[in-house]
Amino acid sequence: MKEKDLDLKKNLNEDVFEMIRRYEEAGKTKEEFLEDLNVIYQEFLKQNKNNEF
Repeated sequence: MKEKDLDLKKNLNEDVFEMIRRYEEAGKTKEEFLEDLNVIYQEFLKQNKNNEF
């Protein structure tokens, strides 16, 4: 992996852990977070069928 890719991955991991922490603070489970994240991701894929991300 390129250094830039590693930085992006590290930042994404930190963001995901922060979002999980916020879900837990709101009384939700990691499973609920993952379900919501999957819905968001599926919508993202629908909107970006022809675009690379």
